Parts: sequence; structure tokens; C-alpha cells
Amino acid sequence: MKRMAFFFASLFALNCWFLTAASWACMATATPPERLCQDAPVVVRAAAARYLKEPEEVEADGGKWVRRGRIEFKVLETLKGEHVPATLALGGFLSDSDDFNEGPVPYQGGRPGTKGGCFAEGYKQGAEFLLFLMPRGEEFIVLPAPLSAASEQLRSDDDPWLIWVRRYLKLQKEALPQGRRGGQDDGNAPGVFGWLYHR
Repeated sequence: MKRMAFFFASLFALNCWFLTAASWACMATATPPERLCQDAPVVVRAAAARYLKEPEEVEADGGKWVRRGRIEFKVLETLKGEHVPATLALGGFLSDSDDFNEGPVPYQGGRPGTKGGCFAEGYKQGAEFLLFLMPRGEEFIVLPAPLSAASEQLRSDDDPWLIWVRRYLKLQKEALPQGRRGGQDDGNAPGVFGWLYHR
């Protein structure tokens, strides 16, 4: 009986921890644009092409939710990083609606899609996006920066946000010592996301 009580107490505590973590993420302060540029090992301009795997409805704990699909992005320009493949697979949902950031450049927060669940996971099919990425295994994921401009939709190939990021990354690279001017700043995990690289 004591062992069973301990089990349920532990389960309750774990559930509370997950709820607290989720609340913290949604209440987090957006990462400044300069920090996004510094922290992301890879930055690309890419177009949302098609589903590699459709979203699927999943039943769990007596309820239903929709699991993200896998979207193929065609890389049109690599602003930061080396050996970036021509196509990328990222989690998300395709849509037929624009989701532009209406804030001033440089963006201090993410597009409207970040407001509901902290991260924007909707991508207009055929539209271009400026993606701040990090590796996870042999693939990439969007930088886990809640409420931040890590996956903004672009209006054109001379979008003001794209121009700002290009200039910032150019200045950042020029400021590095000669021996460290590769795709990343150095071999260590960058910035506040360092723990994600060494788990």
C-alpha cells in the first residue's frame, strides 16, 4: 500500500512539473534578434514545399489531439552554417494563410502563430521563411526559443527582416578571429541553448 501511494504521489509530482514547465515556456521572454543570430548554428531562407508525413489524430488520456506532420523545406539560401542539405524536414502544419510579423524590424517577438502555443508551427505552403535552426541527431529543428522570431514568413527575397539578419551575421562573422570564421562561431554550444547540445 505504501509503495502504491508513493507511486501515485510521484506521478502527481511529475505531472505538476510538466505543467509548470509548460507554463514557464509560454510565459518566457522572447529571445532578442541578436541572440537568435548568435545562438543558431544554422540560418536559412527556405520554402515550405509539401508534407513528407501528414498530421495524424492521436487519442491519449481520453482525449484527442493532432500530431504535427513532417514538412519538406527547400533551402534557397544559407545565411549561416556549413554543409546544409538542399532540403530539410521540420515538424509543423501546412496552411493556405499568411502569418506575417507586423512588428518593426528587427523583430523583438515572433509572428502571430507564436501567441497561442509559444511556438509558430504553421507554415503557408509555397511561402518562404527565415529559419533559425539547430541540429538534433542527423536532422534539424527550429531553435527552441519561445515567442521569438525563429521562423518568420518572408514577404520577398528583399524582406527587411532578411536584410537585417544578413547584415548582422556578416558583422558577426567579420568580428571573429580569422581562425574561427566558419559556419559556427566555435566548437562549443552557443549561448543560452548550450545545454541542449550536450544532453
